[in-house]
Amino acid sequence: MSGRTMPATIVFTFVMLVAAMLLATPVAAANQYRGTIKSVEDGKLTLIVTATADQEGQEITFSVTEDCKITLDGEEAKETDLKKGQSCTVTAEKDDQGALVAKGIAARSAQ
Repeated sequence: MSGRTMPATIVFTFVMLVAAMLLATPVAAANQYRGTIKSVEDGKLTLIVTATADQEGQEITFSVTEDCKITLDGEEAKETDLKKGQSCTVTAEKDDQGALVAKGIAARSAQ
């Protein structure tokens, strides 16, 4: 190999290794759950799922942290604004222990 080809080969190999590592890095997938709020208390929201056939009627509890973005009727809200009977969509991810952590809650006032 000539002296000019060797550095280009090394750079290309390095770039391909970095790309492979980035593609292999797992990214936490967020899941959406739709349903009716059963309860909200002490950083926990329990939802009765209504939107998916395989989970319909199932109760799912989410941790609600300070980082969770909460809206009520499209307006910014707090956890204390959420009430039993409101319909909502929860976007959640599993933490290291497999528990669901709410990343976003979009609630609508009960009719």
